[in-house]
Amino acid sequence: SIDDSIGFGKNYAGGGPNKFNVAVFRSGVSNVFISAFAEVVTQTTYVAGVSYQDNNVSLSLNGATSIEDTSVSLPININTLTIGRQPQGSTMNGWIKRITYYPKRLSNSQLQAMTS
Repeated sequence: SIDDSIGFGKNYAGGGPNKFNVAVFRSGVSNVFISAFAEVVTQTTYVAGVSYQDNNVSLSLNGATSIEDTSVSLPININTLTIGRQPQGSTMNGWIKRITYYPKRLSNSQLQAMTS
């Protein structure tokens, strides 16, 4: 099947070791990749927020200013959302305590406030 997906987790290919990342795949090809500045430290709690719409994907980690990509072309029919797992199948070595879904694109300032 063709991978039209949005993924969020740690250590996506190209993001470097121990970083939180967001990747968007359209027809199986990654067309956006955002990697948080901070490296993940073992036994540490993180609060991350991801928001997306066509031509705008953002990631905020622990209240930091959002990292943004405004060149992304989202898949028309997203068929997969991965959280804590790479598209290649590797899984995050940790726990996800809570997920909150909002049916709209939150602003960067909202992401920053929610992850503080």
